[in-house]
Amino acid sequence: MLANANHIALPGHGESPYKSTNLIQLSLEIGKDLPHQITLIGWSLGATLATLIASQFPQKVEKLILIAPTLKFMPLSQPEVVVKRFLKKLNNNFFSGITYFRQICGANLNNVQLLKEEKARELLKSYVYFSLSPYVKNFPVKTVIAVGEEDNVTGLIGAYKLFNEMNNSKLIIYPKEDHFSILRRLDSLL
Repeated sequence: MLANANHIALPGHGESPYKSTNLIQLSLEIGKDLPHQITLIGWSLGATLATLIASQFPQKVEKLILIAPTLKFMPLSQPEVVVKRFLKKLNNNFFSGITYFRQICGANLNNVQLLKEEKARELLKSYVYFSLSPYVKNFPVKTVIAVGEEDNVTGLIGAYKLFNEMNNSKLIIYPKEDHFSILRRLDSLL
């Protein structure tokens, strides 16, 4: 699919070399290691992280592709009560909570790697309370925002609000795609 692509494993995901679970600190940790003139691609939580990296290292990022992003997960994409219920599920039974989340993404995610509980939980908590608003004003990087019309996780509203606040961006809405199935559209975004 992507020649010369590198996948960045986040803390709690596989064998990540990165330690921080705070999104701002993690973006600095990852950004310092990136080469110049790259296309940075992020999906969901990764889209928030990619945006932070591009805002702090604009000289390194030539183009940003955000798939299923949101300006702010709570309360914009999901109501506070839903997020708090999800976080409670994660605290009570982490793997049951993750399985539930993967089911609402809209696709069979059984082949997705298992997460390391403590780091993944901390990273998710950092994400659900985070807002990109202060980081996207006068955003210098050319950005493509892609969202599925049937995304019930980060949703159309989250992507549209991000598009509205982020100059130098283009919004693409894919009919009949959900939070996970939109990933099959990546080739068309490059």
